[in-house]
Amino acid sequence: MYLDSPYLTPDNNVCENAIRPFVLGRKNWLFNKSPAGAKSSCGIYSLIETA
Repeated sequence: MYLDSPYLTPDNNVCENAIRPFVLGRKNWLFNKSPAGAKSSCGIYSLIETA
């Protein structure tokens, strides 16, 4: 059972720490030089996060 296991925790710190670099860099990626550049960077960051 979930409550009996000391290894399971009710938090998501591991997940939040994994995405922290992309959240902190969001302001830097807000302005791209072109729509094509924005689309390319979106694809690259999506690929990196799902790998």
